Amino acid sequence: MKGMKKIVNAITCALLFKSVYVAAFVTPHGRPSAQTVATINNSKPSLSSLPGPESMLKPILGGEVNVENNLVSRQKTKLYVNKSEQSPTLGAGDNLLPSIFFLLSAGSLGKLAFDIYNSSLPMTIGIWSLFFTTIAVGYDNFIIGLGKPFFSDAETNKKQFDLLKVLSYPRFTAHAVLVPFLYTTGAEIGRAVGISWLEGDFIQTLLIVAAAALGIISRVRFVNSPGIEIADTSDSPADALENDLLWFTYKEPEFLYIVPSIILSLFNLGIGVAAFGGEFRGVAIWMIISGVSVLYGNAKPSYVTRFTGNLAEVVMLWAIYEAASLVL
Repeated sequence: MKGMKKIVNAITCALLFKSVYVAAFVTPHGRPSAQTVATINNSKPSLSSLPGPESMLKPILGGEVNVENNLVSRQKTKLYVNKSEQSPTLGAGDNLLPSIFFLLSAGSLGKLAFDIYNSSLPMTIGIWSLFFTTIAVGYDNFIIGLGKPFFSDAETNKKQFDLLKVLSYPRFTAHAVLVPFLYTTGAEIGRAVGISWLEGDFIQTLLIVAAAALGIISRVRFVNSPGIEIADTSDSPADALENDLLWFTYKEPEFLYIVPSIILSLFNLGIGVAAFGGEFRGVAIWMIISGVSVLYGNAKPSYVTRFTGNLAEVVMLWAIYEAASLVL
């Protein structure tokens, strides 16, 4: 029996490593990405490189042109820029609170990862999955938080665009690949509180295989997709807080990308409900919180979900950790 458990653990560790490798090193290829747009925009001449008023008007009016007489009329002219094509340079009037929100969320998850690693919890597949997923979601929040303060010209500056895009790829892939492995964390918690249908090594192995399959299928579709682009918030209300963020998003979002999170929420909720009537009520409450938070946080308009959805993931991870600490 011990030999069989070692074999099972070796297989599951290999699957987890394979998924982490895909998360770290595989990037999509497909139709031309938003980088092409940025390159085209970046190739446009700046205002400073355009010919002066004399050279533009001289062929039309003839003779010399008095520049000073034209300054007033030029100053009264406003240049209209579509938000989806260009973002303003960060200035005193920009609201950085949305960015601070995401950076604080990243800091909270950094603290959680530190607590998990230094806790007395047994470092099982489930706990390692919780640890790495916490880092992945924390990185996701961190990059979103950095967008506006440090890459405010990414839509028109090719260097900023390329750097932010490279930094964004891991947040998409690691997040998507590692979240399904939280099924194993919930299964370990459920087995510890005595839920019969989660007992046995076969269930744990099955969940790991299913998580790896979901992650790999999702990333294969991502690799063959058009990729990612800077999010366009022009359809959001004028006072929406997401207007003060700058981040990359999927060019063509698919429902498959969010299926693992929905299943995880329902799975954790089911564990909490099943354990609620027993002696592990504290564990049950934390698992219910972990499930309900994600379902509720994502049941909002997209411009609100940008914040409530990410906050819900932070709450979910902390809740799973608290539940694990009570029983494992």
